Amino acid sequence: MASFGDCPLVQGQLIQMNAATGHVQHIFNTVPNGCTGGGVWGSPTIDTAHNMMYFVTGNAGSCTTEPYSTAVVEVNASDLSFINSWQLPSAERVPDSDFGTTPTLFHATINGVSHELVGMQNKNGKYYTFDRANIGAGPLWRAAIAVGGACPQCGQGTYLMVIAASTGQTLFRYQDTNSGSLFYGAASISNGVLYIGNQDGHLYAFGL
Repeated sequence: MASFGDCPLVQGQLIQMNAATGHVQHIFNTVPNGCTGGGVWGSPTIDTAHNMMYFVTGNAGSCTTEPYSTAVVEVNASDLSFINSWQLPSAERVPDSDFGTTPTLFHATINGVSHELVGMQNKNGKYYTFDRANIGAGPLWRAAIAVGGACPQCGQGTYLMVIAASTGQTLFRYQDTNSGSLFYGAASISNGVLYIGNQDGHLYAFGL
């Protein structure tokens, strides 16, 4: 549940429904009743091996204390009960500094230790990577992957980057200089090819 472009802000929610009937089974409110903000406008990601769900939220709204806004949140996939969260520090925010994406699950070895990771990007242009065992401890690493701003079309545009899972090092970069070219959504990988849509109306494919 999210607002239509913050016009107006509503109470952000993650809603679990029965696929066969549409019956609402559980609701996780990202801000307290009577408050607005914390919209969930990206898809959640389920860690099926551990029955955990990860999702991210947008900007805060009407209340002073909203710890689950502009944050990554972990809940039980079965009933949406809270497990852990991490909120973007004020010093790292830009105007309208939403997390508006779908978290990605992956594995990496960092300093000889294997980690199950979850990562996502913020409108500030940074990609954040957490150990799934304790996202509340903060990112294991963060990497600047774009120019920060309220939205891609509000600033200097965006480019596609491939980064190393263990370090955040940039491995590949592509920037299209055509007019109206904005990479906004998440990429997908199938059979060794990376696909990503663009606001210029084209689907781009890159060999890995």
